[in-house]
This record gives sequence, C-alpha cells and structure tokens, in this order.
Amino acid sequence: MADAKKMVVDRVNLVYKTTIGGVEQEIELPFRLMVCGDFTCNENSQYFDGQEVHIISDKTLAPLFLKFKPAATIRVENKLLQDDSELVLDYQFNSIEDFSPENLITKTEVFGALQRFIASLEKLVKDDFKSSVENVHPQVLEILDAEGIKLDELSKDTSVVGWLISDLTNRITAQLDAILHNDNFVQMESIWRSLDFLVERTDFTENCEINVLNISKQALMDDLEDAPEVVQSEFYQLVYSSEFGQFGGKPYGAIIGNYEFTPKAFDVKLLQRIASVAAFAHLPFIAAASAEFFSVSSYSEFSKLRDVKSIFEQPAYAKWAAFRASMDSRYIALTLPSFLLRQPYDITVGSINYRESVGKKDRNLLWGNAAFAFATRLLSSFANYRLCLNIIGGEDGKVDGLNQASNKSSSIQTSKIPTQILITDKRESELVAQGFIPLSVHKGEDTAAFYSAYSVHDNPDTVTGNEINLSLRLGSQLPYLLIISRISHYIKMMQREHIGSWTNRREIDQGLNNWLKQLVSDMDNPAPGVRARRPLRRAEIKVREVEGQADWFLSKIEITPHIKYMGHSFTLQETSKLEKT
Repeated sequence: MADAKKMVVDRVNLVYKTTIGGVEQEIELPFRLMVCGDFTCNENSQYFDGQEVHIISDKTLAPLFLKFKPAATIRVENKLLQDDSELVLDYQFNSIEDFSPENLITKTEVFGALQRFIASLEKLVKDDFKSSVENVHPQVLEILDAEGIKLDELSKDTSVVGWLISDLTNRITAQLDAILHNDNFVQMESIWRSLDFLVERTDFTENCEINVLNISKQALMDDLEDAPEVVQSEFYQLVYSSEFGQFGGKPYGAIIGNYEFTPKAFDVKLLQRIASVAAFAHLPFIAAASAEFFSVSSYSEFSKLRDVKSIFEQPAYAKWAAFRASMDSRYIALTLPSFLLRQPYDITVGSINYRESVGKKDRNLLWGNAAFAFATRLLSSFANYRLCLNIIGGEDGKVDGLNQASNKSSSIQTSKIPTQILITDKRESELVAQGFIPLSVHKGEDTAAFYSAYSVHDNPDTVTGNEINLSLRLGSQLPYLLIISRISHYIKMMQREHIGSWTNRREIDQGLNNWLKQLVSDMDNPAPGVRARRPLRRAEIKVREVEGQADWFLSKIEITPHIKYMGHSFTLQETSKLEKT
C-alpha cells in the first residue's frame, strides 16, 4: 500500500458544511467499523437487551477487556495425574498476553507448584544432593504418590531425579496442549487475537474508528426473529436508528461479523434479516463462509472438490440461490478461508521448556475469521484515500505478517501456509463466480491477498445495454458499493441537519443536488488534484413523495465516478428513505 503522505493528491476530500455554535464548519464523516462477535461466551452475549457498542479509538484493548471481563471454564483430561480424572480450570482474561503459556503457568496453581518443584529438583542436583525438597504442594505429592515416589527418598535415590524432571515437564507440556487446544479456549483466544490483529493494523489518526458489539450468532437471530419487523429489532436500533437515523449520530461504514455461515435454512434466514438492516443503513456485512457451504466438514477436504458450481445447483441450495437473487444480498459478503493468527509456541518459562504440539493436520493451529483480514483492507484504503475503493489486488488487497510469532518469545516456524488452504487460480475463479471473497496466499511468503470483493449477490444475465449490465455487476462489488454508500451517508447527514430549514421536497432536492455538484467535474481526464476534490463525472439525486407515506421521502442517487472499470464508464445507483421530521 502506498504511503498516505505520498498519495495526498489521490485522497478524496469528501465533506459537508454545518453550523456548530454559530460557526460554519466542514465535517468529514469518520469510517466507523462495527465488529460483532461472541467476546465473552457467556450469558452476557446471549441476549440483546441492554447491549451497547464499545468504541476503540487507539491501539489498546485494555479498556475492552476491563469492560467485557472475558472468562472461560476449561474442562480437559487430567494429563498431570494421567488417570481418568478431569481437570477443571477457571481463567479470567485481562489482556492478550493472558492467552500465552507464560501467563497460563503463572495463573494456574498446580502449574506454579510443579514449576517450583522442578526448580527444587534442579537445585538438588546442583547441590550434589546435599539439600532437601520441602513444602511441596499437595497436588504434586499426589503425582509422586501415583508413581510410588517418596519425597524423603529423592535425595537418596539420585537415579530417579533426572527421570522425574523430564517426566513432569512432559506432563506439563501435554496439559498445556490440552488447554490451548480446548474448544472453549480456542474460541476465546481466536476472537480476541482476531480483534487485536485488526486493531494493530488500524491507523486511528486517520479518522478511523472500531466499535465492538458483544453478541452471539444465536442472540442476533433471536433479536431479529422476535421483532415483529426488522425495523423494531435491537440490532436495527443500534446499526441504524441510534446513528444513521439520529441527529448527531455518525453512520457505520461496514460491519464485520465473527460468525461462520452455511447454506442451511437458519443461516440463510439470518443473513436475509441482516441484509435488510444493512440495506437500510447502506453498509456491507462481512463474515465467513463455513466449509459446509461446499458439502465438506472442514477445509482440509476442500482440495478433493472437483466442481464448485455443481454443488450450488443441488436442491439443498434453493433457499441460498433465492437469497442471492434478492437486491438486499448486495450488502452481504462472505470470506474464506481462515488465516493463521499465531505460530505454535516454543518457549521456556522458568524451569519448563514448552514446545506446542500441533500435529500434521491444521486443526490445532489457531485460525482467525478472514473477515478481519478483509477489514484491514477497508481501513487502510480509507486512511490513504478516504474511500474504500483500493481494497483488492496484489498491493491494495495484500495482508502481510501472517506467519507472526505469538509473542516476544520464540515460536515454531512451521512449513504450513498462513491460510487453511491453498487456493489455485482456477478454484479462486470458481469461488468468485459463486459470490465468495477468497483470501489467496502468496506461496513461500507470509502474505496473502484479496483479489476480488464481490458480495454474494447473483446478477442474472439480462438483455439490457452493456453499460447497464456493467453498472449492475459493479453495484454488487464492495469497492463500488462502498462509494455509493458513503455518498448516501453524507446525503442523509445533510438532509437530517437541514430538517426545519428545508421545508419541502423541492428544497431538499435542490439542496442535496447543490452539494453533489461540488463533487462533480465534467471532464474526460481531470488532474489528480481536481479528481480528489471532485471525484465524480456526473451526479444527480431525485427526491419524490411516496403515496400513503406522510413521514418520509424516497430519494434516488445516480453517480458516475471518474474512475473506470476496464476502460469503461459506469453509473452507480442507490435508493433510500429521507425522514421529513
């Protein structure tokens, strides 16, 4: 990505004027990204009542950890006693570092006791067995009893000490593996490291903002399903009413959902309702596609697929096909596959050497939702250009630093690629044709890239003109959808702040078109500076009354940007409601 300071001439100056405290000011809307997910995995994320979004405006998650208080109860096989018992551990996470083996050892009483005991054994060897081991934790004594080892005999039987140090270290390693690979722990670590990945790559000095909503997928469905209408749901109130539809509010630019979706009826219904809210608010909802979309249980089986298109022609995908044909589906995007959040651990903590065992398969590696990787492209493009247009391709779509170490300690450098699967060019084309956004790895590097950004919307072949067909296709691609959506946000802000001064449809129409004219330069090839101030070749908004609707007008925006698609001009359209009062 080109440095923002070097690309000032390419930055779009999109502002509107308003009066604050009697002083006229130019306002640039921030790019606000909402991140939805289950950040606590408890009752706090299972109900929508009273949910609030929490703002991140710098590169620290400490306030969010303090607010959410994420915790997990981990039930795993007891690798320390090596019997049939279960080890139950309760963890409170106060920072990203709390997911590391160092902090797990420190926070887990039995690990700390074993660490001290091993240090005592090493001291015993160092002192030539002239010292003794005392004040041993009861759980350590339990392990020794199970092995038939008497504490007072350790200084007498020198042969057993070396074996015991090695054996206890192996038990701790096995227990740490069991904890780190426990489903509950993985779910918690994955979502928090994914958010950290996004925050670390966001330039908050460039009018970017991240807002976090702690809500599970089921709770989101319950909210949208229980409401008599989508506009009465809590989700709609948070996304639209409290920001986009309220004086003083600032609209969201996109929503990232830490959810995986399948073609099953439940998920399709949920996406339909999310799409309705997203269409009202003029923003894309971006999440992940489950491997189940392709009739396989995991992405490790993905390479066995012969023909992606034939999968979606099956009767089981009828509801999915119907949803893709709807206009609201333009606001839904699904990414794949997951990307690597950290390398396996290889660290020393006091007397314990821990090397994480992940096996040959990828199931024990820590994966993140690719929607977070895609979100970094949105925020980067906005920071550099003030539009989310430059988000795909070998440079603009590149996500780097994927084979990152888990922390400052050393980690195992695996030979695995930083995504769950390697996507060939042919397979990528098949996925794009079915409405997915693939993350393609750069082989031999720690980078991957998004080369396309289609929504799930399926544009049927029509007999209309080439320019209209092109406009329809581009309207379902996120870079272009985000252009018209951002202009829609400005128009909404303009109309909202002039309620009372613009008293009828004609005045609203004239006022909004006057603002749009400031963005227009009717030239074939304007200079970069002109193009930045006036990014549109043509623009028009039409405001009309709607019979039987006394509370709002209907507006239709048409814009033709200076940018061209493969040498062709195109026009983008958007329709929205404008409240009268």
